[in-house]
Amino acid sequence: MNTLKITNLIKFYTLLILYRQSIHGYELIKQLEICTGKKISTSHVYPFLESLKKNKIIELREEG
Repeated sequence: MNTLKITNLIKFYTLLILYRQSIHGYELIKQLEICTGKKISTSHVYPFLESLKKNKIIELREEG
């Protein structure tokens, strides 16, 4: 397993939000904007989610 580094508040809040509930990426970004008071770019969130998935910290569920 690779080392997971939490280097900023976006990553920290992402982990907190995902710990509390399963959530879609768009909803996650909106909650991060509320937490930080800033506009959050997908480029801040989705690469981190991919690293969480790669390290088997989260798993994706498809809804259909």
